[in-house]
This record gives sequence, C-alpha cells and structure tokens, in this order.
Amino acid sequence: CWEGRNSFRVAHVCRRWRAVALITHKLWADALSEEKFDFDDSLPADQRYTLLHYVSSMFARSSPQSLELHCSHFPDNALLYALMAHASKVVSLDVTIFNTKELVTLYSALSSGFLFLEYLKIEFRPQPRREHADPHHTRRLWFELQYFEGLPPLPQAALPGLKTVSVPGTLLTHLTRESLECIELRPVWNHDSGPNVTRIQGSWKLCEALTK
Repeated sequence: CWEGRNSFRVAHVCRRWRAVALITHKLWADALSEEKFDFDDSLPADQRYTLLHYVSSMFARSSPQSLELHCSHFPDNALLYALMAHASKVVSLDVTIFNTKELVTLYSALSSGFLFLEYLKIEFRPQPRREHADPHHTRRLWFELQYFEGLPPLPQAALPGLKTVSVPGTLLTHLTRESLECIELRPVWNHDSGPNVTRIQGSWKLCEALTK
C-alpha cells in the first residue's frame, strides 16, 4: 500500500526487502498514480536531472502495470522522451498546462502515443507575465487559443480507447472519438465562452457511445 515517499523506507530495512521492493511493479505504479509531478522546464538543471532519473526509474520499475499520471506542466525536453517511452502503459492522464507551447506539445504527444489512454483531463491555467504591465495579455491569449482551435483533429488512430475527457471547451472538437462515454467541459479562464455550440453538437454526433 502506497503511503507517500515514506513507503520507500521498506527498501532500507535489509537487502532482501530492497530486492523485493525493486521488483514489486505495483508499488511503483501506485507511487506514480499518487504523486503529482512538476515538469516545469524552468527548474534548475540539477533538479531537472534528479526528476528525470526519479521518474524514469519509476516508469521502468512499474512495467508492465497500467499507469495513472498526474503532472503540472507538460515537458518538451528529456522528460518528454522518458514519458513517451512508456506512453502505451498510461491509462489515465491528468495534466495542468500553463501556456500554448505546452498545449501544442501535448497535442503532438497525444497524436502519436497513449494508445490505451481511457481518461484525459486537461486544465489550462494561463500565467500572465506582469499582467498589470501588459493589459493585452488576455486578448493575446485568446487569439493563441483560436489558432490552436484551428488545428486539425487528432488522427483517427490516436486514442482509440478514450472514454472520458475533462477539457477546455476549445479542445473538444480535437478529441472526438467514437469510444467517448463521458465529457466534461472546463473553462480556460473566467471569460472563456467555449466553442461554438453547433460544433459541439457535431462532435457529439461522432461519439457513438454518447448517442446511444
């Protein structure tokens, strides 16, 4: 039973316990599902290296267990490669992103991996940079999101088993899948009006499970 990083203490009791802990795949899978990782690429280099080693080890030792991943920021560096190497084991992905660069990186990752993903939650928390000195921040962000909304939908081969999505309304049309059973629309920020209602209805028509 995973009870935070203190659970690793069992590996320090003796060599035998350490050996058992290292090959107990469920221990590492539970550890991944209970933690929320911060993949902010602005972290100091030594912290990024430590995080990369830690996460990579947990991915490797959890195999072949299914994984649930919770993260803040979506990486576009070595951490992304470590994640994508094990993406086929991820069944649940809960990610908070902070800018459109991370959003586009996530979009690309979803296009080529996560074949067994069933649950996807995307929370968008735009961070204004000195908003008081930049009164046009919200307007600029809106135009960036409109650009993203104009991107083509994910390939039909991507996310074939996706059942539940909790995403900003502007992303729904990109995630239309026949396998979808539950949709929760999230605001991007307080002024988000979401996508056009007609487009949403069009997406529902393509979700076989929702129309039964």
